[in-house]
Amino acid sequence: MKGALRDTEAQVSYEREIGDGVFLVGFKWGVGSSRSMRDFGIEEIGEINEDNVAIGEDIERQVGWVIYDKFYGQKGHIIELKENN
Repeated sequence: MKGALRDTEAQVSYEREIGDGVFLVGFKWGVGSSRSMRDFGIEEIGEINEDNVAIGEDIERQVGWVIYDKFYGQKGHIIELKENN
């Protein structure tokens, strides 16, 4: 999709390897309701260590980040809101 993201979408804006196979991945999402990264299907594009979850967001700026143990996406990849949100 070109142009603005929908309220239901988050897009990978950057990825950085910060350790051996560990990635910090940044997201931006569409204008609309206040969102948390946990509202989106972040598990669809990588593996997250549930015992040591590192997820955050700046709701006002509509950006967020996740640390993945394994990351299968790439910059520009779009994920949707989870079904229950």
